[in-house]
Amino acid sequence: MDFIPLAKILRTEADIRTAQVGLDAVGMIVENNRCTQIPNSLISLIDTLERRQLIVLISISFNQIAYDSRTINAIIKGDSQVKTALDYFGIAGLITQAH
Repeated sequence: MDFIPLAKILRTEADIRTAQVGLDAVGMIVENNRCTQIPNSLISLIDTLERRQLIVLISISFNQIAYDSRTINAIIKGDSQVKTALDYFGIAGLITQAH
């Protein structure tokens, strides 16, 4: 595993936790200058940080598939099982018929 994506994940997790503490202290709903209640902007910040973290995790999993022989072998085995089922049942047999 590469340490740069891991460092990004950990830094993002720390930022998420810091923002979550601030959100817990202030609350989900805040008042603006006109005394109108609006959602706290920390909610969108936390959402953005979580999305970034997810993207990094996905990129790590793609790299793992490319390099991990166990994953490659499992994918190949799954493909052969699908081909066997397709040969046995045919395409029409795999489609669920409505009653």
